[in-house]
Amino acid sequence: MEARMHNIRLINAAGTDLEVQDSVPNVLEKVLTWAARIFDLDACAVLLHDEESDTLRIASSRGYRPEVAATFRTRPGEGVTGLAFARGRPVLVRDVQRELAYIKGVEGANCEMAVPLLVQGRPVGVLDAEARRTEPFTSDDIDLFELFASHVTSAVQNARLLVRTRGDEARLAMRASDLGALAEAGLRLATFTDLEELVQGVMATARKALPFRSCALLLADGDDLVVRGVFGFDEGMGVGFRLG
Repeated sequence: MEARMHNIRLINAAGTDLEVQDSVPNVLEKVLTWAARIFDLDACAVLLHDEESDTLRIASSRGYRPEVAATFRTRPGEGVTGLAFARGRPVLVRDVQRELAYIKGVEGANCEMAVPLLVQGRPVGVLDAEARRTEPFTSDDIDLFELFASHVTSAVQNARLLVRTRGDEARLAMRASDLGALAEAGLRLATFTDLEELVQGVMATARKALPFRSCALLLADGDDLVVRGVFGFDEGMGVGFRLG
């Protein structure tokens, strides 16, 4: 009981540490560090689900050969991790040699446990562990591993949200800068009295403030439209090009 309470305290400390990480890679690195400290493991991996290919891929790991970590893929229902993902509940394998679903990942491993990472009841990945120890993982081990996995899921989701928020803030800041540049340019253009200067000013502003690779300014000349300023188009549409 004392050992269990000690591990629960460590898991809660891990949760606090994970929540303050500002990126998914940082979260995953901390996950592996805490897992090694709390549980008696020879290998641990965080696998995330790729919706496009409908496969689980190792996002971060320790204890696996580099080529295994880089190339491992499994589908929901395949292997121990795939079973945990498909079922949405933990899978405990006390003897991997007797488990038909086992996919060899660690040389000499005797036991494995896998816990799905659930977001509002929907699996988004799996936390997996293997060990060579003689005494297999127990139901108590997987209960604690599941508690740890809940902190992992929360931290990964928070880090993803933070990245998206920062991206939105950056886009808004860029948009505000562009609008400011347009407003400033509008005031400056209003002072131009020469048409050619005005056209050049408009095109310079467009290059700087608008997210376009090509732009053309056409002015009416009788019944035609004539290109007076242009960038990004081929030579066929240059200054003087007339649209009847």
